[in-house]
Amino acid sequence: MKIKILGREYEVEFIDEPNGLDTRYGGRVFFRTEEIKILNQLTDRLKNIGILHEIIHVIDDATGMELEENQVKILAELLYSVLKVNNIVIDFLNNKKGI
Repeated sequence: MKIKILGREYEVEFIDEPNGLDTRYGGRVFFRTEEIKILNQLTDRLKNIGILHEIIHVIDDATGMELEENQVKILAELLYSVLKVNNIVIDFLNNKKGI
């Protein structure tokens, strides 16, 4: 699945093995290759939050906001909550390849 963020197209990949991912986090953005990798072991809710989390990292990097990791975490969870409560959550998982 691809997500367009600020004029760039990021490939989102759901992976079974962490291979270089810090397992404390459910995902990671790779800026040079324009990839977002999310662990398959997460619940659907956490996968969606993880994608939002990595999108916020891309926006942060592009704008120079210099958010701390905890701020990104909080923003992703709050944004997901607002979207979910208002029935406007985009379910990234419906577009997932290979599952």
